[in-house]
Amino acid sequence: MTELNHWTPSGGNVFNIATVPRRTRPQHTTPNMMLCHDMAGGYVEDYAIQGNNYSTIYNVQYWQYVDTFIYFSHNRVTIPPVVWTNAMHRNGVSSLGTFLVEGESGTPDLDTFLMGPNDQSKNQTTVADKQKKNPKRIWSTYYPDKLVALAKYYGFDGWLINIESNFSRHDASPQFKGQQLAELMQYLTTKMHKEIPGSSIIWYDALTVNGEVDYQNELNKWNAPFFEATDGLFVNYWWEANYPEKAARLAKKEGRTPKDVYFGTDVWGRGTYGGGQYNTYKGVEASDKGGTSSVLFAMAWTYQHFNEKNFNFYDRLLWMGGPSSDYPPETNEEEKDDYGSATKRQKQKERQGVLRKRAAKDAVDDNSNEYDQEGWHKGIADFDKLRDVPVPWFATWFDRGYGSVFCFQGERLLHQAWSQLSHQGILPNLDYRKPVHAGHLVLQGLLSDRDPYMSGTSLILKATAGKETAGPAVAKVPLYRMKLDMRQGTSMRFIYKVNTRVSQVSIYCHLSLHPEVASVWKDKVSDLPLVTPAGSSNGTHGLYEVEVPLGSDFQQQAATGSNDWTIKDIQTNALPDSLLASGAMVEEIGWKIHVNPDEDKTVLANLGYLSVIPANSPPPAPSSNATALNLQWQTKEYHATHGSKDKLLWATLGWTSNAGPSNAEMWSETDYFIVSLVDAHQTNKLFLGTAFVDQYRISGLGPNQFSYVKVEAVDRLGHVKAEGTIALN
Repeated sequence: MTELNHWTPSGGNVFNIATVPRRTRPQHTTPNMMLCHDMAGGYVEDYAIQGNNYSTIYNVQYWQYVDTFIYFSHNRVTIPPVVWTNAMHRNGVSSLGTFLVEGESGTPDLDTFLMGPNDQSKNQTTVADKQKKNPKRIWSTYYPDKLVALAKYYGFDGWLINIESNFSRHDASPQFKGQQLAELMQYLTTKMHKEIPGSSIIWYDALTVNGEVDYQNELNKWNAPFFEATDGLFVNYWWEANYPEKAARLAKKEGRTPKDVYFGTDVWGRGTYGGGQYNTYKGVEASDKGGTSSVLFAMAWTYQHFNEKNFNFYDRLLWMGGPSSDYPPETNEEEKDDYGSATKRQKQKERQGVLRKRAAKDAVDDNSNEYDQEGWHKGIADFDKLRDVPVPWFATWFDRGYGSVFCFQGERLLHQAWSQLSHQGILPNLDYRKPVHAGHLVLQGLLSDRDPYMSGTSLILKATAGKETAGPAVAKVPLYRMKLDMRQGTSMRFIYKVNTRVSQVSIYCHLSLHPEVASVWKDKVSDLPLVTPAGSSNGTHGLYEVEVPLGSDFQQQAATGSNDWTIKDIQTNALPDSLLASGAMVEEIGWKIHVNPDEDKTVLANLGYLSVIPANSPPPAPSSNATALNLQWQTKEYHATHGSKDKLLWATLGWTSNAGPSNAEMWSETDYFIVSLVDAHQTNKLFLGTAFVDQYRISGLGPNQFSYVKVEAVDRLGHVKAEGTIALN
């Protein structure tokens, strides 16, 4: 509380400011999904602002099922690491911090949070003075204003308020203080909404309106005042099957949507409904049936409990489900312990909850069968509806936020492992990894770090031998679902490699078109053939398909990129004015493959980049028309190392742009900066790292043959828009 008391924006750390604005997703009417991330006390792998020199890092690859992410630790004030907020915002997800008061030792701070610091130097009045002025109010806006200022300065979207301490009996009764705190929460919520549009305050189900900690595990009269004052209630984990339906009725009675009630599931399975772990989906299923939302706590279980190197495999089973044979055997926890002894593990688990101690209560099970008739184990995605990608524009190079190399436009800048979650992009939101059969092959998409075009990942189309199937040897691998308006025209760009010489690999697009638009498509919109309607997306629009072949027969239509990558641009024209009200929309993008019987390749194609921009002009050519950056050393020191005469450089480099007013188009804004060493002629280059703010720290740079530092500003489409150099010495 002392640090919070003394914090001001002028003393903030600009390196921790999120610079990626939160993208807008199409609204959905189904229940929400919230994640509450608590891993090993917090601020571990995600602490390094400029990234790590290893690629094994916990990350979320299923943002398409998530609306809000809470970063949790046992600190009094937990600010989400900037790397998480940047990744979430790019995917249209809200980022929340945590204000936590717990245990007997937290009671004095809880009183202080409610009534403000008793510090005359800050013009704070005493409780007695407040009661003289207004006997019905003792709360102070001092600390809530601090929380709002913190969120606004660092660029995140709200707070989880987690009070697990009782109020004291000093100055006023706990009951009165509880009622006053509910009023203060109303103030905090209103202030947050005013200062940060789209922000949220979430209340955790611990402290009741009586001013004492008593977990209700449902929405009722004891926590309803806090629910009414905030944007949502995080219900404790020990609820029962009928509680979501009861909560939905009460929420509607209070004039609120049931979606604002989030029933908690502890993924570690500590006394939680359904048992958690790989039965976590049961809690989501039960909450969804009641019309309420879900919150998953400590979902990094798949990273901590199993081998970290196989995290992607185990995490996919949690989210997407899979064959029962893929799941690890149910062995004793001590036998699977990644932390050491059982005693050490117990201490670890006690640190990993919103609650330090859990009730001695068996996990509640709904007695449903976790396997379907074909032996398929269900996952969270079976009961959590898919969200469309953010709009009104779309660009991705499949960045997972880590890799074994780092590339830019096909050029390898770094030849070692790295991780930096600020780089994480929009991954496919459809099940591209689900095997599909075509002829004698089984096809699926896979994310790979072997040959990226940008950053550390590309999307490969893998083929394996399967049983011969009857019928056409044609298959689709869906990648993205979206609702992208194309009435004003679109520019699509695909950057790819095709390895097969006998099969045809294409990109398909499903379009939702009014029949009148479809009737003038060839003459007015595009020369891409429009396939006969495959269905109907709603009552007035038909679902059509266009196919963009990527094979060698179409190379003349494409420009060649770096390292054998092919760049293909496709434009569609704006609709005639008379049809603008009719509507036209891109709804799905994926791979379409016509398999040749002689096909013997294991990797048919590699997709490195995909963008759809609502404008009737091609994206700019890479690295063209870059404007100037002005670079300056903010700090610069040389220190000798122990036992060596060589001096190492420790410095902070900053920069500003001469670009003038920013382009009105969101995709032309700066996304990040590449920082490199170059020689006098800029013919040789050594990659140092990337930055998401207009500063970069150089830590311990030794003697080298380079003369300058070069900084390149990269826009949200992956093009260099500005650059500058400064002498190293």
